[in-house]
Amino acid sequence: MPLNPFSKYYHQIFPMGNQIDFISKRIEKQATILDAGCAGGQLSIQLAQQNHQVYGIDLSEEMIKVAQANSPSLSNLEIKKMDILKLQEYFQRRFFDAVICIGNVLALLQNEKAVKKAIQNFDYAMKPQSTVILQILNYEFLYRNKIETLPRFENEEIIFERKNELLPHRVQFHKKLTIKKSGSVIEEVTPAYPIKLNTLMKIIKQETNWESVQLFGSFKGDSFAETSLPLILVAHKKG
Repeated sequence: MPLNPFSKYYHQIFPMGNQIDFISKRIEKQATILDAGCAGGQLSIQLAQQNHQVYGIDLSEEMIKVAQANSPSLSNLEIKKMDILKLQEYFQRRFFDAVICIGNVLALLQNEKAVKKAIQNFDYAMKPQSTVILQILNYEFLYRNKIETLPRFENEEIIFERKNELLPHRVQFHKKLTIKKSGSVIEEVTPAYPIKLNTLMKIIKQETNWESVQLFGSFKGDSFAETSLPLILVAHKKG
């Protein structure tokens, strides 16, 4: 069966940009890392090439196939289909030096109960003094300003566009992918739970012993502001 075009072109739609530099500066050398929601595996692969032991997991079988196809043969890289909400079934307690969950993955869990379970699982799997890096969209900014579109992406092969349907407790991302060579247009709708910063912070305070929480508005390291589109959170587990 051919891949869904959104999976096939994922690495183009969502290029790495400054992510690897941002993350590399905040984790130990030769760390054991969980890339939770690894998608096409770009981040997992680059971290493994920096001599980290990396476990890239994703619930999408299609994305796992893409990640595995893209992965070089590295003994320190494992890519597997796995549910973030069942993490405790797969990994020992205090196994990871760093947990990374970017790409708005937490919002794709669909409700606050599931986000809480994911945060609990991350905390369970983190060693003392380990690092966690989370990234979602700044939903308060989207809702307050009624932002109905996200930035358009275009290169020589594709055009990728997104419109936001902002419902009371759910966002519907209407995605449109145009393949220039064939002229074909593929449309897809992805639902998400618009988790707000205060809700995320409440869960972290109640369910973990993370400290030194820092907020950023981009992977360039810009400080988080009300007008930031990304919301990036970095914290450390108490020793």
